[in-house]
Amino acid sequence: MQMRYQRYLSSASALEEIWVELDTQSRDPSNVPVMLAWIEAIEKLKVLEFLEEKMLSLGAYGLGVVGDYPGDTLQERVGQLGFIKSNASNLLILLDSVPYALNLVTQCGTPAQQQRALALMDAFLARGLMLGVRSTVAALSSVCDFMSDPAKLAILNGGGGCCDEGEGCTCNAGIATHLGSINALAGAKYYRTAAQRLAMQAADLKELAGGRRGGGGLAAAVKQVEDMVNTIATPAAPGPGLPGEGVAAMIVVPLPMAVALAVMRQPEPTRREEREIASRAAFNAHMAAKDFVTATMCVMAALADMRCAAEAVGRKEGTGTVAATKKLKKLIWELEESLGSGVVVGLQKALVQRLVVHGGVDVSNGGSGSSAGRGGSRVKSTGGGLWLTDMEARRGMLTLCDPRVVGPLDVTDSAPWLEDDHCCLLYSTLYCWDVLSNSTAHPSGGAGSAVSYKQLPPLAVRLRLASRAGEAVWRLCGAAARGDGSGGRRGGLGGRLAYSPQTQWQLAMTQPLISIFATVDKALEGKGAAGPALTPAVRQALLPDAIEAVGWGLAIVSEALATGGDARAPMGPGGVHRSYLQAQADPSCRWRGLAQLLGALLSTLAAADVDATHMAAALRSKVVTALWRCGAALSLDRVLRLSLGAAGAAAGAGGAGGAGAAYGLSPTGGAPSPRLVMLVTLPLMGGQLLPLLAPRADAATAAGAAASASSGSSSTGAKRSADKSSVGGASATARLGLLVTASKHAAVLTRQLERVSSSPASSPAPAPDQDLMHMATLTLLVLAGGLAAFRSDLQHQLVAAGTAAALQARYLTDAPGFRAASARAAAAYITAEAIEAASYTLRAAAALAAALAAALVRAAPAAAGGGGSGGVATVDVVSPLGKSAGEAVGDVLVEWARCGMFPLQLPAAQLLACQPPRLLAAACALLAAGQAGPDARSNSLQLQQGRQQLAMGIVEVCVAGGNHIELGPLMHIWLAPPPSNSGSSSSGSSSGGGNGGGSSGSSVGCLRAPLQGALPALCRLLPPYGACAAALLREAALASSPAPSLPELWVVPGADADGSDGGGGGVPSALAAALSAAAALTSGHTAPPSDLYLTANNLAAHVITASRLEDAATVMEVEKPGPDGFTMRGLLKETLQQQRQQQSAAGAGAVAAAGMLLRGRLAVGGVEAPLPLLRVCGNPACERFGSGSEAALDLKLCGRCRCVRYCCSECQTTHWKAGHKADCVHLTKSGAATAAAAAAAAAAETAAS
Repeated sequence: MQMRYQRYLSSASALEEIWVELDTQSRDPSNVPVMLAWIEAIEKLKVLEFLEEKMLSLGAYGLGVVGDYPGDTLQERVGQLGFIKSNASNLLILLDSVPYALNLVTQCGTPAQQQRALALMDAFLARGLMLGVRSTVAALSSVCDFMSDPAKLAILNGGGGCCDEGEGCTCNAGIATHLGSINALAGAKYYRTAAQRLAMQAADLKELAGGRRGGGGLAAAVKQVEDMVNTIATPAAPGPGLPGEGVAAMIVVPLPMAVALAVMRQPEPTRREEREIASRAAFNAHMAAKDFVTATMCVMAALADMRCAAEAVGRKEGTGTVAATKKLKKLIWELEESLGSGVVVGLQKALVQRLVVHGGVDVSNGGSGSSAGRGGSRVKSTGGGLWLTDMEARRGMLTLCDPRVVGPLDVTDSAPWLEDDHCCLLYSTLYCWDVLSNSTAHPSGGAGSAVSYKQLPPLAVRLRLASRAGEAVWRLCGAAARGDGSGGRRGGLGGRLAYSPQTQWQLAMTQPLISIFATVDKALEGKGAAGPALTPAVRQALLPDAIEAVGWGLAIVSEALATGGDARAPMGPGGVHRSYLQAQADPSCRWRGLAQLLGALLSTLAAADVDATHMAAALRSKVVTALWRCGAALSLDRVLRLSLGAAGAAAGAGGAGGAGAAYGLSPTGGAPSPRLVMLVTLPLMGGQLLPLLAPRADAATAAGAAASASSGSSSTGAKRSADKSSVGGASATARLGLLVTASKHAAVLTRQLERVSSSPASSPAPAPDQDLMHMATLTLLVLAGGLAAFRSDLQHQLVAAGTAAALQARYLTDAPGFRAASARAAAAYITAEAIEAASYTLRAAAALAAALAAALVRAAPAAAGGGGSGGVATVDVVSPLGKSAGEAVGDVLVEWARCGMFPLQLPAAQLLACQPPRLLAAACALLAAGQAGPDARSNSLQLQQGRQQLAMGIVEVCVAGGNHIELGPLMHIWLAPPPSNSGSSSSGSSSGGGNGGGSSGSSVGCLRAPLQGALPALCRLLPPYGACAAALLREAALASSPAPSLPELWVVPGADADGSDGGGGGVPSALAAALSAAAALTSGHTAPPSDLYLTANNLAAHVITASRLEDAATVMEVEKPGPDGFTMRGLLKETLQQQRQQQSAAGAGAVAAAGMLLRGRLAVGGVEAPLPLLRVCGNPACERFGSGSEAALDLKLCGRCRCVRYCCSECQTTHWKAGHKADCVHLTKSGAATAAAAAAAAAAETAAS
């Protein structure tokens, strides 16, 4: 046998030379002579017959070496090992060369040559050779493991040495390394060839079964597929006369299992081995893994076609269709069982972990990319059983980019094939597991339960790997430095690896890959999966990883759309697809995938049986951290901007409909509608799951923040630590971009509402478009929810650090000191830009809330009569989410009241820039109109909840404003009785005009008539809150404690043609003087605080701090002693009696409510309350939503004041003409630019350190 082997070996060398020449000229169509010579060499030398004869013998020798073959003596085992060491490598090289060249002939040859090559391919994949390959690959993997272990070799008593040194021989490790890599590569190449052939046969079967190809041959096609599946996936034993006949150990495992064993058991090269051996082993290991992935993909494609064929055959009539259907289903079951075996799944897990390491994500601690090396540091790796992964992590480079592997001449930093390789890997692992877990295949081909031997990873492992793999792909897709606040330079392996030279976003264009992230909700629900259903506790434990996986999918797809534009499907070199999966990529899948992922964010929460608003604290913390890690707020910001841009383009193209036509639920130009995005964002905001601040700082940082806050020292160091401890670090402020985008859109909606509702004073305004009102309501709910989450997260961090308790203890009686120390403490967690973003959001929300309430009030007569263009029957409207516009306005009122308090404590100028008189008057008018109209009589639970929230908001604004150090005297002025010569009367103005002080150019008493008009509804809906309003009105009118005299800030409207409040109109010094005088009054420096301030302070402890509506009932126990004293219960009773006596006809309520609206405004805007650090276009009329975020736009500073930014020259010109020409002078003189530069320098210093 040895002589015959040497003869064939010399022939194989000649064949190798032909193959090398063919490889170098494979793409040359004129290469016919070389191809013919190669095919003739295989046929003439009978290479396939030789391989079939020797492979089973080699497998038997391998089993004998490791002691699994019964009856072998020690001497025989030594001889078998010597034969393997001398000859197995050449046999495997010969096996590896055949399929590669056959594929080249099949692709590039003439039709006759292709048929000849296919015939050779069928012979190469015949059952006899297939069994030999399976047994050899599996056995040699054990031999290599045996040779790598000196303790095992000692069993042979020194016979395992390959030189005179005997047991001391050091060559075995090198031989095992080389042989193991060749064995894995040859086995994987053979598996890939067989899988590709099976995929071709299954595709032909599908066409025949579906009738898309004429002719018969269905039975023959089924038989072809059956033979191939049996040779690949069915365990078998050698036949009569073959080596190993009758030996149990010779029962060969399925081909996928054999190859997985070979790949997993490749010995790792040691440092003592020659560099050539180590580099060749690394190269072979990489190619073996790639071939295994490709083969698995082909088997998955074959399974899909076989399922389609089985369904098509089952619908046919005939005697053989039932049997054919059962046979196909049985074959499907066998293939799935081979793919789901433990060793195959183990290799798949190891390959996914290799991808994760490529992306710079450390899977050992479940951390994010922040644990990846930066600046050349190495990435930690768990390897998962593959030494190749650990080697790449140690060296910080890919195998095929390593000069120690491919040579210095072939080294390149570019890996254009890597993105497709990773996509194929995800398809053949995570997607494969999803398919196998949901399979209903049965071993008998019928239905019912069956025992499955698949050993798929637990769902917890699958979800964790999905989330980490999604993060790795996202990092590799955007490795270049970006300006959208997404973390700067990304990339893997220390930041040196990326999908280069250009990311093709292949994952975002491939539907099966998107489904990996978009269908985790079905996995949590257990839909289609065998086995017992998951308990609610288990589903909730899996929720953080599940929702993070969805978040990373959304990040990839949204960024692909934001940066890809009209992307084309990815292609390989020469316009040829690199893989079967790349051929399936379709740019339109990005939009479909985006819609699926948006829905998956909410359906995943539902699948875990949790309510976003009532979630356990521990679970909420994990979910918030997961959503922070995947940048969910950044992704939703991109999606919202994409949808707004598409809606704006559709409206600009001449779309028909009202002002809100672009805000329906139907998609616009492929993009999801803005309304749909808001519907998805709102529950996350309302449940405070969408993190806008970094997760909690560690205990040491928290303690440091508390100490610095209580001592009054600077907290910059604490802030630096908090930034560094969070995923995203310096990009923390970028999470607020979602609120900035929604706020910018709110300004657009405000202008639309004001245009729609503007009408002559003599006639009521028509009801606004329903879609426009619904969109405005949803936007308000999102903005209010975002502000609430922002405040709540900040407060939780301060409470956890002990800062809140320390501040309250230190500044118990010093309100100004408390505010100053609180601001220093908050600076440890938020930046000045974040505070400006919150101010900008509150300002936009207040303007939209006032416009929405005013539009509903002006249309109230038409609504009450059943008329109007909207055809509504009530004053208020209910959004598709089940919340009314009144509730949204109430939420904004509550946020205004609480944003001025601990812990956020927005500056008084920013609170006044929200135009609280106009907002409060519009809210009072809406509540009064609903009380007089059909809303009060409606059985709608949503309307009643909305009215209650609106009532709460009105009272909280009055109480918080009256209790504010600087705003308290102003609230006193607004609630005081107007001057006698102002003609104050709640109904004395036209429907478009204002009342009392508001229309006379003075703010004195501008809110008294609106609050009095809303008082009946307040007392009916929430008696404790009604009593609070009555108490404030009473205290504001006391002659013993009159309203103070402050510089007037009220102006008559007309300066803002666009209806915005972005301009100034006043003098900054006037505001400063008013606030300074107000603070002196409330602090008692110039005079005792007013009764209204003291009463509001007393009421705030019961109303604003109440966590539930029932808790506010304690306010009824409040009493005021003295000659002007009262009890809250007595005051409420007195107010109710007066209302019954003065109750007017219901029909007059709407007109009176319209008369409550104010026409004046506070002269506080961009000059008095600038936002110099916020990256947003300063033109209030800007409707551009390009790029992934507002911060990523190329914004240009105003050259003079350097406090306002613009996205384009058109916006700068428009804003200049609209009022910035005058404001710019004030901003320049006020030194706002200098303050902004100092703040920017401090922020840069913090980021650099």
